[in-house]
Amino acid sequence: MAIESGIGGSVLYGAQPIASLGKWTISMKGGLTKTTPFGASGSWEVNTGTIKSWSATAEGWLDDADILGQTALIGALLNSVTVTFNADAIPHGWTGTAIITGIDDMSDSTGVETRKFSFVGAGNFVFS
Repeated sequence: MAIESGIGGSVLYGAQPIASLGKWTISMKGGLTKTTPFGASGSWEVNTGTIKSWSATAEGWLDDADILGQTALIGALLNSVTVTFNADAIPHGWTGTAIITGIDDMSDSTGVETRKFSFVGAGNFVFS
């Protein structure tokens, strides 16, 4: 895979692009359960993979004029939504259902107002 610029990236709420965002981060994890039996071979711990989980954040500039994107997500706090995190303009990215768990607005006297949305996966997460 070639190295690509994130300039064409985006975050979608359903099919609606969310305006004024400039960064997203995804974290996928796999759960383990210790399944070491008595007399384990060589006294090595045995683990069994169980479930997968994911979470994500999307960050950018506060844009309350984005009624169908940022403002709609604020109204959907603690609700289940479909989100897509595109890596480029092709688009290639991750899509899944998530619960919006946080909205952090930040202001700096020497900068611009920023906003961060936090999501926790509520099911499958698919790359296309």
